[in-house]
Amino acid sequence: MNRLKQGLALASIALLSACSTQAPPTVPVVTPSATPATIATPATPAASPSASADTEVGSAQVDGLTFSVLSVSTRDVIEGRSGVNQKGHWLAVMVRVANQGTAGVTVNGTNFELKAKGGKSYLTDDPAIFQAAESDELMGEEIAPGASAEGLLLFAVSKSASGFSLVAWTPRSSSDPGVIALPD
Repeated sequence: MNRLKQGLALASIALLSACSTQAPPTVPVVTPSATPATIATPATPAASPSASADTEVGSAQVDGLTFSVLSVSTRDVIEGRSGVNQKGHWLAVMVRVANQGTAGVTVNGTNFELKAKGGKSYLTDDPAIFQAAESDELMGEEIAPGASAEGLLLFAVSKSASGFSLVAWTPRSSSDPGVIALPD
């Protein structure tokens, strides 16, 4: 039943996103001289796209949430829950969101944006996320104070795109988003 609710929530989000006339929030260009609360650097210089879930690629704190990138990889096929695979080209980003705030918060794909070198922006590919066989407990579930959740974000990107940063913001917040530089 929980998976059904989760699927319905994701479908509703995708529908609302498709019907919305409101543009996604703009993200200011962040330079290395920005404050540590705004931009985060990779945890280790040797971080690679094949980093394991135990090795944090980078993180950023926005309000009471800590957004951590656990791994980054590219995928040309998404293995579907129904046994049907989807072909394309995605940047797959495994994230953990930890809630140090005093109230529960619901996070989903609309809290993230991918920026590429040259300023091109990518939003999450909600249909691919919904189809992906991997666990996606992060998407649409409330994260209680003191708890965390992990989830897979998929961004349909061109094969020539590079120099990615993940932009993350807290739901219903006017705070500046966090920016996490991703390894190439």
